[in-house]
Amino acid sequence: MLTYADHSGEYFKSLDAQIEKLKEEAVQAARQKEKEVDSTNEEYSRQKRELRENLDSQTVLARKLLLESAIDNPFLHALNNPDRDDSYISPRPSADDILAQAETRYSHEILLVGRRTVVRVFPQYVAWQSKDPAKFGNVLVTYAGVANTVYAVNLVNNMVIRMLMAFSPGCLNLTFIDPFSTGNANLFIKRLAASPSVFYNIAMTERAEIEGQLKSLKAKMQKAQESLPVNCRSVVERNERECAIATPYEVVVIYDSHRLGMHEHLFPLIENGNKSGIYLILMQPETDGRQENHDMARLLNSERFNAIRIDENSQHQCERPQKQAFRGLEDPMAEKTEDLLGVNIANPPAFIDEYFRKFAETIEEKEKARKSAFTYNRDLFHRESYENAFEGFSIPVGTLPDGSEFNFALNNKEHTHTLIIGKTGSGKTTLLHDILTTATLKYSPASLHLYLYDLKSGLEFSRYKGVPHVIANIAAEEELATLVEPLKGILAEIEARNNKIKREGLSELFDYNNSKADDKDKLPIILLVIDEGRYLFEGKGAIQESINAIMLKIARQGRSYGVYLILSSQTIGTALPADLKSQITEKFILKSELTDAGQIIDTRHIDKIARINRLGQTIYCCGDDFKDLQPYYFIGEKSNELKRWLNIGKEKATRHGYTAQTVIYDSEDRPELEKQDLSQTKAMVLGRSIGMKQEPASLPINKRESGNNLLIVGNQETHEGDAEMNAVRIIVSSLITLKQHYKNSQKPYKIFIINKLDDESDGYNTINLFDGAEHISFLSNRQQVEKALMQLYQKAGGGQNELEKEDVYLFILGQHRFRDMREETIKMPANAATPSTGDDAAAAGSYWIKEMDEPQHVKEVSYIAAIGKILSDGPENGIHTIIQVNRIGNLLFGNYNFSGNTLNRLLYRFKYRAILSMNSQDFANVAGDGKDGSVLSSDPDKTRVYFFDEEKENALTLFTPFVIPGIEYIERYLNQ
Repeated sequence: MLTYADHSGEYFKSLDAQIEKLKEEAVQAARQKEKEVDSTNEEYSRQKRELRENLDSQTVLARKLLLESAIDNPFLHALNNPDRDDSYISPRPSADDILAQAETRYSHEILLVGRRTVVRVFPQYVAWQSKDPAKFGNVLVTYAGVANTVYAVNLVNNMVIRMLMAFSPGCLNLTFIDPFSTGNANLFIKRLAASPSVFYNIAMTERAEIEGQLKSLKAKMQKAQESLPVNCRSVVERNERECAIATPYEVVVIYDSHRLGMHEHLFPLIENGNKSGIYLILMQPETDGRQENHDMARLLNSERFNAIRIDENSQHQCERPQKQAFRGLEDPMAEKTEDLLGVNIANPPAFIDEYFRKFAETIEEKEKARKSAFTYNRDLFHRESYENAFEGFSIPVGTLPDGSEFNFALNNKEHTHTLIIGKTGSGKTTLLHDILTTATLKYSPASLHLYLYDLKSGLEFSRYKGVPHVIANIAAEEELATLVEPLKGILAEIEARNNKIKREGLSELFDYNNSKADDKDKLPIILLVIDEGRYLFEGKGAIQESINAIMLKIARQGRSYGVYLILSSQTIGTALPADLKSQITEKFILKSELTDAGQIIDTRHIDKIARINRLGQTIYCCGDDFKDLQPYYFIGEKSNELKRWLNIGKEKATRHGYTAQTVIYDSEDRPELEKQDLSQTKAMVLGRSIGMKQEPASLPINKRESGNNLLIVGNQETHEGDAEMNAVRIIVSSLITLKQHYKNSQKPYKIFIINKLDDESDGYNTINLFDGAEHISFLSNRQQVEKALMQLYQKAGGGQNELEKEDVYLFILGQHRFRDMREETIKMPANAATPSTGDDAAAAGSYWIKEMDEPQHVKEVSYIAAIGKILSDGPENGIHTIIQVNRIGNLLFGNYNFSGNTLNRLLYRFKYRAILSMNSQDFANVAGDGKDGSVLSSDPDKTRVYFFDEEKENALTLFTPFVIPGIEYIERYLNQ
């Protein structure tokens, strides 16, 4: 039996000589026959012409056969035995021979389908796989008469077995559709049922099941095409180029296809399946051109199918895409019992059973190899107690060429931060999942914390919900603005560790942990894992500069305090900052664009990347150390495997007493107040922070200090068209949390609301839901407003009135529409406290006080003067003011000159500020210079608001207001 070692130039010369000899002998035989038979015999003349016409094309195929498997070598054997009419019957290769040759085959261009006798016996072929997507490898088998059904089934099954034998087990998957349960696939059912990984469907008969499988194949087709490299036209071309079956082939066999229907699902597979390595074999009786679906008939009669027709005499002929028909092809099983494979449904030879037994053994061995690390992890990590990562991190991830195991290790010196890079389909994501899953099986949740970022789809890490090691799961959908705050949380953790470790007189985490006898006093290591990390560095402006600075700090400082970065990306391009790139020591490079690889390794070693030619093959690089690594891939890309082992990890954690503590953060999530536990609230809650811990954005209640007021400012038009709704969201949660706090504390309180919002808006109506609730008074007319402001004015000055013992909250909503504040006055008792003057008076906005010589001893105080007094002195006397205004220039109708200090003096009275979307100049005045207001958004689905807290060194916390609760929820709190 010829092997690939025989393919030398001398051998091909020998082959050419044999072919020429064969042709000459055939011509001589024809001439001899011509002497013996009357030359006028038309049948003989036809045979002679066909012989001469087809001899050249058949000899060309002979050369191709040298590159095919042993199953097609009978014709090659015939060339070496020209004296025998049955010379195409060669000693049948063993199952081991077939499997060995299939191991190095990546495509199969032609299929043997029968034989034809013209003076001499010649095998006949149909075209199958091609790199050219314009060439189709589908097959249509039609037959005349019910009597030929079995003949057709045998021909189809022989063809399928040849396809299966052409490739290593696991590289070609079969789907059989037998809508009428004829049992035509029984040959395969009995022999492949033990190998479900290559046999998706034993026999589908139910319509829903068939439709589901066809839809699944369409999805696979789309995914395969999306994963094709640039300038690669088909899966066949990709597999040949990479010398590996990166995408397994799919063969779909449909018996009685004319009765199946479902044309809408078949059309895409017929039209484009060959590009994705998906091929159809349809078998049906002749319809004489009659087809229920004309579009289907057109496709069946086009070059998208190799057509094989079986006539009434059980002779089959290949009609397309050959230029002429090969008529009179004999049954591959007729007359000669040793012919070719000799397979039929009723009585397959023992050779077939031997092949399928070896096939199943090969599959089992491959599965064992894939699960080698899997078994290792199960034995050492799953069943045994946890190890601790307090003093170091090391997990097995694959094997080296010498068979030794490779461990992925992290420490604070030579192995710190990691980059995994590989194009779609390279195995990058699988490697990342294997690292995370193995780590969570080996190390305890107390000693290993995971912070997971998915910057694209959010799907990869959503599966880790409930894994106790995962502290935060961030799905940011490429929105850089939402990444800054969680990254600040990581940086804050590093700084906290720095302070704690330095207080002990130490400089790094492992020394600190070694100094602690009790594990409870030790600090866990942190893996910050970012999938599709390139999106983190492709932004512009202040946000990108902030992210770059934070990431560089994390990389430089984190290594000493047990915080390690793992970046995974399809491509990194030039986006990765050079300073950050220099901090990365571990590089796992899978099949990648060489331009990308050249960005992260010395170009002198780029040839190592160019030689990657198999799925999952990885070049590991650390400094000048390069290793050819084959990851274990014990999970693979099957989501059910990942899910199963994550569940095993959760079960182990539960067995050891650990519970999930994950914060799930999705930038698309709209936080709901109904889901918050307000039973012990001691703060006025405005929303939920976008930070890693997603803590409430809140301010303390009844903290009697100067300036303890809240300003809600800004409200650019929202996408919904109601410019004030985002501010209303903040106000509603403030009111509800206030009422809950005072219900718990049983302290006396009073809430005054002046609602000057647009009275035709949803916001106005929402706030009015609170009208009539206990402890809440709506000031709806001038008389009510004056009375309340008079009482608050006196209380702010320390005077006595009916509000003396109560905590009071004054809400002025839509203050810019409160027209009476401009010039109207309130008559106060002459002995009422007088507001401050000078700078504070100016800060309140040109308010004035006029003494009146009247019997009642009254004085007139402008509205603005009254509010100014309440803002300045109210907090110390239990009055807290919440003002909502559309823009900072309208605060107390100041019409401020921003070049002066007037606004700053007034803003001093607001220790807390909720800053909504506004123009850059206004933002700079209300938030301070050097702050970035571009992250603010008024989009109802992605509302972003800054919370300013003067006590936190003017820090800005980005938060999202809670969505407005349902009416039932609001009413429940109103009745408290």
